[in-house]
Amino acid sequence: MSAYFQVKAYHRPQDLSQALELLSGSETIARVIAGGTDIQPRRDGVKKFDLYNQLVDISNLDIDYLKEDRNHIRICAATPKNSIGTSALL
Repeated sequence: MSAYFQVKAYHRPQDLSQALELLSGSETIARVIAGGTDIQPRRDGVKKFDLYNQLVDISNLDIDYLKEDRNHIRICAATPKNSIGTSALL
């Protein structure tokens, strides 16, 4: 299997403001990841060319939660699909 991207930098910001700063750079073509399974090499015969050159890992920013807020359920950005599917809130 082959990957069709070339990552030049990997970042693991310590807070949300640092993550936003990394993503807003004019020279940055970044991809946000939380686990990385979506950037694993594609299977043979499937060609996908990704144009990003930097990864910003948000997995340690404490943004993986579901909570009820008044009459709404808030699902934060890095919440795993399995957590959503098994949540008592839903």
